[in-house]
Amino acid sequence: MHPLQVPEILSNVLLFADRQTLAAAARVNSLWADVATDACYFRPHFSIEGVQHSDIRQWLWRGDSILRTLVGWTTLALANIAKCSEARMAWYLRKIHLVDLHLVGELHPDLESLMEEKKLDFPNARSMTVFAWDGYLQETEFEQLLSSKLVCLDLTGATIESPSILRFIKEHVPMLRSFDFRLYSEQNLTTGELLDFLEGMPAITHLEADIDPQLISEELVQHLALRPNLELLSFEYSNICEPVFAYKTLFSGTIRRPIFQAMRCLNIHLSIPPNSPVPITGLPKLDNLQSIKLRLDSTPYVGSIIGSLASCPLLEDIIILVDEVVRIQGEILLHIARSCPRVRGFRLDFYIQGYDDELNDHFIDEMLSCWPALTDFFLYPNPEAAVSFTPAIFESFARYCPRLTHLKFLLDLDFERLMNAPDEIKFPCLHFFTINEIRLRGPVPEPNSDDFEPTARRFTKLLADRFPVLKSFTHSGNSPFTPKESRPALWRIGLEFLEDRDVPTPMFTTAGVELRKRLIEPAPGSRFNPCS
Repeated sequence: MHPLQVPEILSNVLLFADRQTLAAAARVNSLWADVATDACYFRPHFSIEGVQHSDIRQWLWRGDSILRTLVGWTTLALANIAKCSEARMAWYLRKIHLVDLHLVGELHPDLESLMEEKKLDFPNARSMTVFAWDGYLQETEFEQLLSSKLVCLDLTGATIESPSILRFIKEHVPMLRSFDFRLYSEQNLTTGELLDFLEGMPAITHLEADIDPQLISEELVQHLALRPNLELLSFEYSNICEPVFAYKTLFSGTIRRPIFQAMRCLNIHLSIPPNSPVPITGLPKLDNLQSIKLRLDSTPYVGSIIGSLASCPLLEDIIILVDEVVRIQGEILLHIARSCPRVRGFRLDFYIQGYDDELNDHFIDEMLSCWPALTDFFLYPNPEAAVSFTPAIFESFARYCPRLTHLKFLLDLDFERLMNAPDEIKFPCLHFFTINEIRLRGPVPEPNSDDFEPTARRFTKLLADRFPVLKSFTHSGNSPFTPKESRPALWRIGLEFLEDRDVPTPMFTTAGVELRKRLIEPAPGSRFNPCS
């Protein structure tokens, strides 16, 4: 018998049971609901990169009597519920707090009939993620999905006209706090309608969007900049700062009032022309900012924009993506490191135009000495610039950053140097490691020769002694120091050793993901804590 088909008489019996029995029954019901939704799968990032299945399960089971509250994105769980009696189906739908619907392709027949009969209703849903395509979600169905208790809504690809979507949300979900929308039917949406929606939804504190840049107006930019409770803003793929008035409003100091006062997480794409008629002084001073992701086009203002991050002392996560060849002075990055001692995550993607003498081992050593809490570090230098770094740089990471869990630095790792380093040069927390290649001194023996096995044993000993919890490493394989025929065999032996060692498999996350988790989770019913 399917767990959802338990006789209704059991529910009547429970009405006369004492409190302890009811608590026990709730746990049993949890098992039933768990079986009913045992086909749930999660997208690897679950809306935010790095969140894993085990974490979702842990967050969902807080409290003794909390039922399984998730409908997975395969929608098979909903199809199982659709087979129940109407009363039992309504009972389960009331218990669901977190909905993740993926309406695309060929749906299960039971689910399709359920949607056609307009019975898809989640009255107690707190967080909802909807990916709708192929015309599956119509206006009446979308309106029925919305619950007045919704706190988080993530909407992608809906085939409904955008004005209708915003109107329904404004009418039915007035207390929405987190809104992430990537719509593909914006042709009838006007700037005024979007601005009216935001002004009519004062509870929204987390806003992520991918919209047509033509919808960006000066009034909209000013509204976002002066919105008193806005904590998270993400316009990574919509170049919100392309119009002149936008970067004039945000970065030239024309607004006399403080902007982004509550901002804690900012993710924007900046494209400022070299002949800008407005002087760019960099980002405004954001006292509460903890995480920033900047995507910059090539512009002479890159240095001043990046340098202005030093005015944000609470920064914990910095991601800078520069699309074209630029020149970034090492002193600017060092100033940020000295001004932002709480940084836990740092990523810089760029191509340096030539290289300066200051971009060397000493420069990185100085930066790392300012960040004792660093957990992940990603640096992608231009190979021409990378010649100023040496394998000795890895010793600085071991010396200053004992909490480091992710390291991606495309340089060669000197095998012999690390083998002979002092005992304290270890990476006690490093789980993921990416380098250019391992550098071996002298000729490397052939994989089938008698001398190859001692080399392999030394390699595994290096991994065991210096990387006690390492689970995976990758390399680009471009080094001329290791013969091509020996390289794959040596790496394969290392990977097999790591797979066989008795070390727990870590969750792949970063400081930025953890920070956003901490930022959103206190909100009752958030996507990270739907049962709070």
